[in-house]
Amino acid sequence: AEILTLLGRLLSKSLLAAQPVYHDKDSSTRYRFLDSIQSFGRMKLEETGEAAQISNRHARYFVKLVEAAEMELLMQNQLTWYKLLQAEYDNLYAVVEWSVQSAQPEWALRIVGALTWFWFRSDSNREGLNLVLKALSIPSAPQLGIARGKALNNAGFFQCLLGDTSSARQSLNEAYSIFNASNDRINLAWTLQFMGLAFAYDKEYDAADDAYHRGLAI
Repeated sequence: AEILTLLGRLLSKSLLAAQPVYHDKDSSTRYRFLDSIQSFGRMKLEETGEAAQISNRHARYFVKLVEAAEMELLMQNQLTWYKLLQAEYDNLYAVVEWSVQSAQPEWALRIVGALTWFWFRSDSNREGLNLVLKALSIPSAPQLGIARGKALNNAGFFQCLLGDTSSARQSLNEAYSIFNASNDRINLAWTLQFMGLAFAYDKEYDAADDAYHRGLAI
């Protein structure tokens, strides 16, 4: 009740803008600060030294959201989750950008590693690949095994779909090494499926068949 009262006061003073959603039971009204208010709030956070703390909380929240959504995007409520990620995409992008700027790769890698089917469904393969490569470029990223491996899986998948099978195979070979060494069977199965796709694109059908069957066996 206190939050609703505060929202009403901010709306009445035109400090917030409401964006009601019509004819969509899976979505809800969203509220946005005006750009000038956002800038002022960011400046005050930096003055108080709280900007890094708040950015960490923001990143942690949205990492949990995308990781909860990851497999839901393949199940019966996928449309609901897709719409939610679509509505929050600016926030997800902001987490990756902040992670790059602050040289903290974990949040960025976990975000991009969980967005495979969101990007694929929205036909955003190029944008997805660009954000994955940005996350992988953070200097300390190689130290984050599983998170890096999932990002490499996505890099390989999108590189393949965009016709760069040479880079795809390089990304997927590295992902394979990570998951094989860590005995992460689920992610290894995905790596093998994406490898099969890359082999098939290169018309190496026996190798593709072998990779697909190894992945399916897992």
